[in-house]
Amino acid sequence: MGEGFRNNRLLIIFTLLGFLFIVFKYILNIVKNIFGGIYVKYGVGIDHLFSVSLLTGLIFLIIVTLLYCYFEAYNFGQYSYLLKIKYAQRADEWYKKVLDSIYMCTVFCFLFLASISIFKNIIVFMLFLAILLLFISMLYIKVVVIGTTNSLLINIYTKTIGFYINLPFAKLSKIWIILYLFLLFITVPIVMNSYLNANLEVKYSIPNKQDAKLIFIFSDISSDKMPNSLNLSIINSKATKTLVLKSMDFTSTGIQVVNGNENEEIEKKSPEEFFELFSDKKLILKSLNYKAKSITNIGSYLQEGDNEIVVSFSIGDSIIFHKEYTIVENIQIQGSKIKINQKRSIVKL
Repeated sequence: MGEGFRNNRLLIIFTLLGFLFIVFKYILNIVKNIFGGIYVKYGVGIDHLFSVSLLTGLIFLIIVTLLYCYFEAYNFGQYSYLLKIKYAQRADEWYKKVLDSIYMCTVFCFLFLASISIFKNIIVFMLFLAILLLFISMLYIKVVVIGTTNSLLINIYTKTIGFYINLPFAKLSKIWIILYLFLLFITVPIVMNSYLNANLEVKYSIPNKQDAKLIFIFSDISSDKMPNSLNLSIINSKATKTLVLKSMDFTSTGIQVVNGNENEEIEKKSPEEFFELFSDKKLILKSLNYKAKSITNIGSYLQEGDNEIVVSFSIGDSIIFHKEYTIVENIQIQGSKIKINQKRSIVKL
């Protein structure tokens, strides 16, 4: 191949690479939007799997085209004749892999797209895959490992597994599958966590000593991180009073959008009931807003002078995920004068 041909080919691949990088931003938005909704009953749906296949195909194509550019660049250097032949062959091989990768990624994306139309439920889809993999494994063992003479089984093997093995992208597909599984397992927690915004707000309402109140407001997209209990200690020169607030002492509300419908408000639902209402539907994460509020009167526990307010709680029951929090505030009371450093504290959980 002449240098002019290689120049033109490299220019085409550079154009393709630029296009892929431009599309990459839009694919990321598609993935985030699709993962912005979860199926409460099953968590992940077929649409989630499809979006990851788009991302996998794009990243795979970028990697392969970059590798082609790397090997093709050697053909523009000054080397011996034998090295030039070697680098030319490597560049030709990777150019073919670029074309095979485009073909493969297109096929896989269409297969996932077809699956969305055929299988409405991910459990049915996973069951279908399990049966298919079991059939392929048994067929391979029977024909290749054991070596059957049954003409029907051999014919089925030739038209299925044999056909797949002879496809130009058969070897590349193994790498694609590994990359797909890797991206699937890291995409789910990363995107899901981007929608989480759990925090506990502590507000003091003290118009006067007798009407002093402590307000707790928990907010997130769900009640998962809500503390089971909060310990409230009021310490002064006369006594130490400790109160324990349970989750049942909170009044909870939730706002959600189901499958793109209008916002509906759920009032006074327990944390367990909030997600049970739509167990068979898709919830839009960015629309979810779970709040739990509790108001505690502390006026009768406050005394003249310094009053130290200590709020402590923990979240997570496991060794891996367990955090403890302590919020300390000081209230000074001198007759009708009340001084507090910070009337509002927000703790990100």
